[in-house]
Amino acid sequence: MKFTESGTVELKREFTKGIRKEIVAFANSMGGTIYIGVDDTGTVTGVDSPDDVMLSVINCARDNVRPDIMGFISCAVKDFDGKKVVEATIQKGPDRPYYLKDKGLTSNGVYIRNGSASNPASIYLIRKMISDSLGNYEDMLSVDQELTFKQMMEEFSKRNIDLSKVQMQSLGITNSDGMYTNLGLLVSDQCPHIIKGAVFRGTDCLDFQDRKEFSGSVFKQMNDAYSYLELNNHTAASFNGLYRHDQRSYPPVALREALINAVVHRDYSSLSVSTKVSIFADRIEILSYGGLPRDITLEMALSGVSACRNPKLANIFYRLKLIEMYGTGFSKMQAGYANRDTGSDIYNAHGFQPSFVAVEGIFKVLLPNLIYQGREQMVTEAPGTYRTTYIDNDVYTRVLDMFNTRRELTRLEVEKELGVSLSTATRILRKLKEQGRIMPMGRGKQTVYVRNPEK
Repeated sequence: MKFTESGTVELKREFTKGIRKEIVAFANSMGGTIYIGVDDTGTVTGVDSPDDVMLSVINCARDNVRPDIMGFISCAVKDFDGKKVVEATIQKGPDRPYYLKDKGLTSNGVYIRNGSASNPASIYLIRKMISDSLGNYEDMLSVDQELTFKQMMEEFSKRNIDLSKVQMQSLGITNSDGMYTNLGLLVSDQCPHIIKGAVFRGTDCLDFQDRKEFSGSVFKQMNDAYSYLELNNHTAASFNGLYRHDQRSYPPVALREALINAVVHRDYSSLSVSTKVSIFADRIEILSYGGLPRDITLEMALSGVSACRNPKLANIFYRLKLIEMYGTGFSKMQAGYANRDTGSDIYNAHGFQPSFVAVEGIFKVLLPNLIYQGREQMVTEAPGTYRTTYIDNDVYTRVLDMFNTRRELTRLEVEKELGVSLSTATRILRKLKEQGRIMPMGRGKQTVYVRNPEK
């Protein structure tokens, strides 16, 4: 038999610990055979103690290669020209990437077979092997093993919960070998995912007023994003005689539940899509990647059916008393708008409710601003159907500015200047009249409007 090195054959004159690199490379590639007792030229030299060599190969694989490769390696003694050769056969492993225990998931620890050489795998290939592996995203090994957990430790400390190495393994932050999982990556300070926040002028995305990016552990991102939401959760005051009533733009419980839902249930398998928090004049939209879990419809979710895409992350949030794991998030958002969490009879005078959009790969929560002055009440369009008209506060300012160049205005002039319909122009002028900022003169088609000099 002629021996030649190839993509599936490696020749070794004698056993050395360096053979572990070839074991990893074959397990990560198409499998292969190592012949010990044959030199690089293909000449059979043999080994003196084949049983000891086989034991050394098995021990080397057991002690140095992770994940466990023992079920996919076998050794046998072959006789060539009266000389003993150890044949070690390594199958392609199902739990790639395999790596050297003391090097970890780095290019120095992960090898693949290229022709007759065992070469370090690139980070890209390591990531691809991880993504191609079967299993839950949370349980997969993190490519980044240089992780710290300062922010997570602070969260546990706030609630007087200890977090030992044993508990980190129990929670799924590390595996049985002490390697960090993707769950560990999410809760670490090095989490690569971010939440993007933005404030827009008006009710569309045309004009940015402010934008932020929140990074770090998912806990830090969540806390920072919630502070951003609270900063933009304005308060309006009204008075009933001597008594003052404060009303916020959004029920805090609705903001909290919508944000936590986005953090806990998003699909973290993609780095190219971020959770988005968009703050408009009339609403807040919180968009998360991944859509609803498989086999769960929006109707089921709104009815309280609970299904976790990231059960281990949800378990950590449950232990920190951030969620209840009982499918109550949507009902809490709705309860916040139904006044049941505030005890205020003016909190939601028009009965506005949050709405939810679930399409393939995307889930979005829309929370209406309860003190937005530009929102008109529902108007009947046809029996059984309704539409809501939105008028920006900027539009009222534009109408008032028109008085800078003229003494009086007609409804027709407002229509043409703003490019709006007759009914919309009528509502704008009615609102300004109710606020006392303009005064009508005349009647019917002869009506003109003048600026109230006292406003």
